[in-house]
Amino acid sequence: MTSPQAQLLWDAFRAAPKQIDLDLPARRRAGEQAEAPTSEPVGVTVEPEPAVGGLFVSPTAPAPRAAILYLFGGGYVLGSPASRRKTAGHLANAARMRVLVANYRLAPEHPFPAALDDAVAAYELLLTRDVDPERTFVAGDSAGGGLALALLLALRDRGSPLPAGAVALSPWADLTCSGSSMTSLAGTDIMCTRKGLSGMAAQYLVGHDPRDPFASPVYGDLGNLPVCNTSGRRGSARCPKPMQPCASSATGSSNDPRGSAGAA
Repeated sequence: MTSPQAQLLWDAFRAAPKQIDLDLPARRRAGEQAEAPTSEPVGVTVEPEPAVGGLFVSPTAPAPRAAILYLFGGGYVLGSPASRRKTAGHLANAARMRVLVANYRLAPEHPFPAALDDAVAAYELLLTRDVDPERTFVAGDSAGGGLALALLLALRDRGSPLPAGAVALSPWADLTCSGSSMTSLAGTDIMCTRKGLSGMAAQYLVGHDPRDPFASPVYGDLGNLPVCNTSGRRGSARCPKPMQPCASSATGSSNDPRGSAGAA
């Protein structure tokens, strides 16, 4: 059941202009305020990580040799580590693990595959910080969730050590924006529109095939990957190997693995 506080926030979002329909400078300014209504995490330490332009967020007593790489959302065109500082703090406390919120280059200034290249570099850096891959997770929301899944594909194909698992929060994992829920949920989505998502995809891809698995992981060979937990508007799922049967849950539609109206 939705709490009264959550309903008030939902109603406020619904009444406001959709961020995705603003021009890019306005969207970027709004994106930096994404966590404004949320509570401050308690008992965490935040330190800069200049090597990836990001932040290391640590709980009071983090588990040894364990860490989470967190990738922020924003349709590949907006967002920053600072915009997910609170999220990282709450995650660090809940998991009792250090969280690295890495920066990655944004489109249209830096199109595909710049974000993926930077995510790979951030993961490789994390493994140099006395971290065991078997005690490491990757996570992200929206476009960051899709990027986390693409990162798993890239690491596997490079023969790099894989993390223990991934958590993708309402991931944007299909940049074709062709899923049936793009239409069926259009009237209830308070954040995204097909037009807005398609515009961001075009800025990121610049003519590149949107079905490239490194851009849209739902079109890839998702076998031999770590376990992935996904959550979206209709609940959550635990994805075994291969992950394809869970793609529909990842995008919020029970029968269409290709995308939803609510992820960016």
